[in-house]
Amino acid sequence: MRSASRSASDFRRVSKAGGIFRYPAVLALAGVVLLLGAGLLAVVPMWGFIGSLLQRLGGGPTQVNLLSAFLVAGISLAAGAYLLPRSLRFLKASWDPFAREELLGEMVPRSRELRYSLHLLRKSLLTMVGLGIIIGYIVMIVVGPFLLTFPYEFSPAEKHVPPGGAATASEVAIPSQWEPTSWVNASLAIVSDDQYASSDTVGQAISFKNISVPAVFQTVRNVEVGVEAYSPEGHTASVALSWDGGASWTQEGAVPFKTSDGAEPWYLSFGGDRAWSLKDLEAANLRVRITHVQAQGGPVGTLFLDVLQVRVTLTGQTHAWGTNELGQDMLSGIILGGIVDFRIGIIVVSLSVLIGVVLGVFAGYLGGASDELVMRITDMFLAIPGLILALAIAAMLGRSLENVLIALVLVSWPSYTRLVRGQTLSVREASYVEAARAVGASTRRVVFRHILPNTLSPIIVAATLDLGTIVLATAGLSFIGVGAQPWEPEWGIMISRGYQYITSGYWWEYMVPGLAIFFFVLAFNLFGDGLRDILDPRLRR
Repeated sequence: MRSASRSASDFRRVSKAGGIFRYPAVLALAGVVLLLGAGLLAVVPMWGFIGSLLQRLGGGPTQVNLLSAFLVAGISLAAGAYLLPRSLRFLKASWDPFAREELLGEMVPRSRELRYSLHLLRKSLLTMVGLGIIIGYIVMIVVGPFLLTFPYEFSPAEKHVPPGGAATASEVAIPSQWEPTSWVNASLAIVSDDQYASSDTVGQAISFKNISVPAVFQTVRNVEVGVEAYSPEGHTASVALSWDGGASWTQEGAVPFKTSDGAEPWYLSFGGDRAWSLKDLEAANLRVRITHVQAQGGPVGTLFLDVLQVRVTLTGQTHAWGTNELGQDMLSGIILGGIVDFRIGIIVVSLSVLIGVVLGVFAGYLGGASDELVMRITDMFLAIPGLILALAIAAMLGRSLENVLIALVLVSWPSYTRLVRGQTLSVREASYVEAARAVGASTRRVVFRHILPNTLSPIIVAATLDLGTIVLATAGLSFIGVGAQPWEPEWGIMISRGYQYITSGYWWEYMVPGLAIFFFVLAFNLFGDGLRDILDPRLRR
């Protein structure tokens, strides 16, 4: 009869080697929590919540959001199905010494294998660099949309802003009303038509109001008043501004006197008088006062006023990575474009792996006519270069990211089918598979318990390497013009718009998305190579 427990020394040794597996109750609790979360994520997407959340976070096509939601649901269901029996085992091991001993004996080798794999991962500097970049991208994609300062929207006033710069706009406003005054023909002062308002009395003032300044930006850098005034006798005008409807005024600014009409108005700056705000520039608050001033020692005369206008210089917020020719913020485009491209990459790789695993196992395990049929269809797809075939399919279906996704899935699954078929052919003749068949194991049990687990390593490596390739292909198809629409946040279309200005000095419009693609692909290539070294025993050092 089996002993109730090992000796104390053996049990301590096994427990010490088991690491975290010494605490089955903790792992059981974690499994239950993950199971509940997986169940919630599996149910919620059916109501469109995940799709709407993805739409709010990163935009993108509705169909891509829907596929993402169902992909999350499928992964969650698979995680729940995987965690449920293991959580029950951990719970049982927390109070049953026999189950605890059996669990430790099973988990200790796995724990050692995991620690050794992590040790190999830490030894590879390039792999750690790739993993760090991937984590950075994931954090950017998850957290970035909540921290964006600017929406990715068309802003004609902020075109071609350099990195770290801010757009500047100069807006001119003309008053439409004035206070009752004894000035002659006061209405002619607001129209540049060589007809003049005039004043014959020194000290006579006229106040203009209802000045509507377009608020294209939030920061007011300068406020100027343009006045075209002259007097044959050398009289001039003094100008003051009010920001509260006439209750308070700035210091008077004098217009240089002219004895004849000039071609352009003279601008007086009031930007240094106070810190102006958009509220000060509202039509109900902003006023301009013009006062007739006699030249010192000069004769009595007439002051003529032809042009009166307010020019406001507004400055936008600083764009860390600049803007493009549509005024869209580059940082927002990189973050939202990363969400779209990464999502498409995950969906394409997941669907391709699913199709490839099903067809590869089907062809490799059954063999015969089934194998011939699947492999000949696979060869037909592999006979044409993948990018050219994807371009043809996407162009035929029409310009959209959904069609790019379909095209990339159609050209990606054959490589996984061939890979899984080869692994299945090598595994199905193994002694443990023959033994499973000999004891009467069903085909489903043989496939899921003995064949599929032994084909996962090359699939994981290939999927990791392909993720960067898929994102690169998505960007390439959008660059050519068969992918994203011009206004959508996607790295390839951002480069397509930016390269048109390659000789105009707007280097950030194509360089920033280009670097985003470069580091994304580099990270997954480095990490995929590291995984291959870890998962392939022949390459372990």
